[in-house]
Amino acid sequence: MHSLLAFLLALGILVAVHEYGHYKVAVLCGVRVLRFSLGFGPVLYRRPFGPAFALAPVLEQTALGFEDAPPSPQVQRSEFVLSLIPLGGYVTFWDESQVKTQGILQPLSEAARACLFESQSLLKRSAIVLAGPLANLLLCVLLTWMMYLWGVEQDAPVLASPVAGSVAERWGFSAGSRVLSFGLKGQEPTKAQSLQDFERFVQMALESHHDAQVWVQTSTVSNGSSVTRRLELPLSTQAQTLAWDALGLQGPYRAPIIESVGEGSAGALAGLKRRDRVVSVDGLPVADAADLRGRIAHSLHEDQVQAMQWRIEREAAPQSPWESNSTRQLQREGLGEGSGEGPGERPGAGARQRDRELKEEPNVDPRMELLDVVVLAAKHEDRPGVVTARVGIYLGGPPERLTVRYDPWIALQRAFSTTGAWIWQTLQALGQLFGSSKGWSDLGGPLTLAKYAGESAGLGVAAFLAYLGLVSVNLGVFNLLPIPVLDGGHLLSYAWQALTGRAINASLWGSIQRVGLVLLLLLTLLALRNDIARWLAG
Repeated sequence: MHSLLAFLLALGILVAVHEYGHYKVAVLCGVRVLRFSLGFGPVLYRRPFGPAFALAPVLEQTALGFEDAPPSPQVQRSEFVLSLIPLGGYVTFWDESQVKTQGILQPLSEAARACLFESQSLLKRSAIVLAGPLANLLLCVLLTWMMYLWGVEQDAPVLASPVAGSVAERWGFSAGSRVLSFGLKGQEPTKAQSLQDFERFVQMALESHHDAQVWVQTSTVSNGSSVTRRLELPLSTQAQTLAWDALGLQGPYRAPIIESVGEGSAGALAGLKRRDRVVSVDGLPVADAADLRGRIAHSLHEDQVQAMQWRIEREAAPQSPWESNSTRQLQREGLGEGSGEGPGERPGAGARQRDRELKEEPNVDPRMELLDVVVLAAKHEDRPGVVTARVGIYLGGPPERLTVRYDPWIALQRAFSTTGAWIWQTLQALGQLFGSSKGWSDLGGPLTLAKYAGESAGLGVAAFLAYLGLVSVNLGVFNLLPIPVLDGGHLLSYAWQALTGRAINASLWGSIQRVGLVLLLLLTLLALRNDIARWLAG
């Protein structure tokens, strides 16, 4: 029910803004609007709004001397309605088809004819049709602006270990480097609010071909103190087409903690368990999850997988019903020899051995035990001809997160940037949809939208605003597709009229519209089928 209500609220907002775009531009162009409907099908609620206007030529009656004639039944107001099926909406304009529908037989007055949709210029009609999708794109800008003002949860500006041998490593970045501030060389530095801010800055400096400076804070493992350093980034020497990851920068920082182990995987055979922390591989300390992934990949040498010696830190199992983590340090002397051993562990790693290791590594939590395991990764063909080493674990502790709020001007810049990025992502998704058969199976329908609506609403205001913005972009871009019955189909017919100088025959256009409607219904049914298949699959 929570998801359904969130979905209906989202759909109501997005459809209302889309149709209001059509309505507002039509009114500005002088077109009479007969109905503004949210939903399709039977009308549940109706209410007149706006000034009254005449559809029949009542002025001609007074000209003939019928000043005392009763008001024409063709004098009416615009009508707002709520309809039964809430999957869209429409705006009904005063046009030639409405003249026939309302049974107006006498010739229209000049004023009444000027209000017809067909009486407008090609440019005005195109603007009216285009206004709906544009309203959705502008709504996304507004929603994301509000989101950035409210505050968005982002990754803390803490970097993962750079790619080995990369320029980022040569520049001095290391695992756990916390970016404090950054700026172009010779300019005032800016405080780093999030990792996304730093990534955006590096990309901008690359594209503008400017050198940069970055102030980072790194921790010293031996005594836990931190050191602040200034790093020089000669980005002007790098190709402008490079991206953030091509420099070897990675993020966010994730601790080398195992989140899950695949059943029957190489990790499971080695005895790895969820929440194990990898301390070292082959005697070399592991900096973070990215570093460990690199070690696993490099265990595949000349098409042969080399066994690795992993030292892991694991929470010791309670030895009695009343023992807990809070009392474990006091009771460590009572642990027996060889306790806590499992598959892949070295035999005889008992309590006294753990005591010696804990003394050698003072940063190890006394409630944890150190274990040595042998891990033999399995070869995996990622794609034809490309073989990698896999352990079958989901790796990486949760990254540090923080809430970032922007001032109005920066928030507006971010809003336009985010909207542009989402438009591009939507176009790419549509390209994949029509470019491969797999795209059709990934297509989501109303059930998927409802699911994400409920999830985003549960995550807070910023997440729900982001959901609304993204769906609004999808709605706007999708309506611009050159499919009859969609706005893009109408724009295509106007383009044809502009090029040829004549409109498409009315009966032919009606047939094209019916074909477009069938295609749209088939697309909706396919999306709904995918939704049901995902729901049944759990």
